[in-house]
Amino acid sequence: FDLKERKPIKQISLEKEGANGIVYPHALTIHQDTVWIQTATHFFATDLDGKIIWRLDKKELDKQIDHSVYSFSSTGVTVCNFEDLVYDSNRQELVVPIYLLDPFSLEKKQAVATIQVKEKKVTLLPIPFPETIIHDYYGKLSTPQLLVKGDSLVYNFPNSAAIHIFNRKNGEITTHHIESEYTANLSETIRENAN
Repeated sequence: FDLKERKPIKQISLEKEGANGIVYPHALTIHQDTVWIQTATHFFATDLDGKIIWRLDKKELDKQIDHSVYSFSSTGVTVCNFEDLVYDSNRQELVVPIYLLDPFSLEKKQAVATIQVKEKKVTLLPIPFPETIIHDYYGKLSTPQLLVKGDSLVYNFPNSAAIHIFNRKNGEITTHHIESEYTANLSETIRENAN
């Protein structure tokens, strides 16, 4: 999209079937000439013509983690019409929130995973769920929103106005509490079945 002219430049059509079939994309991000896509069952990379150049089944990722606690596939508890997907070009990895099989047991659990693109290897990052989430149910609001900035991951949990920075070099997490005069700084909890 040309922002200056306010006109579309190119449209990428995804096939629904066949060797390049991608069904129901949940999230996408673009880096240079690669489109990274997440669906309910896979991660994909396509070129700018929609041709698949890389794919990874989430079932293969689940084999690399404690599947009694975590999952890359939706657990059915936090089903939503969007997901979160970030590509870190410096490290050549995808950075994604990870599902917990028990959304009421967040204490001392990791909230974020990385997937090395070349090796297709998973790493759970030492990014815990904050105190504002672990004792109440927030549904999708307990999923971190991620941004890569150099050697750091900047993230927040939508239930709170706090911004967290995870320094990947030294493992330290810095938290900045942002106060708002116009909205609540901590959202209300969500009933168990109101996701």
